[in-house]
Amino acid sequence: MHKTRLLATALGLTLALGVQVQAQAADRTLLDAVKDGDSVAVQSLLAAKADPNAPLADTSTVLAWAVAHQDPPIVRALLASGANPDAADRAG
Repeated sequence: MHKTRLLATALGLTLALGVQVQAQAADRTLLDAVKDGDSVAVQSLLAAKADPNAPLADTSTVLAWAVAHQDPPIVRALLASGANPDAADRAG
């Protein structure tokens, strides 16, 4: 019984981590699309539920990148998908 519970817990953790890794990979791809100015890819990734509010390694967001690159169509797409314009980064 203890062994079964341990295996079930391990399986649950493995599945949870797998989902998190997939989400991080999708978010990384969203950042790449934003950096490349690829609005078609951005919209496709957002439609596939990439998180526009996922914090990046430098604590910025993909919305901050789109604004910095002065890309209004991508900024609008991110905002329409729920990107938080008030999200703070290291700089505030």
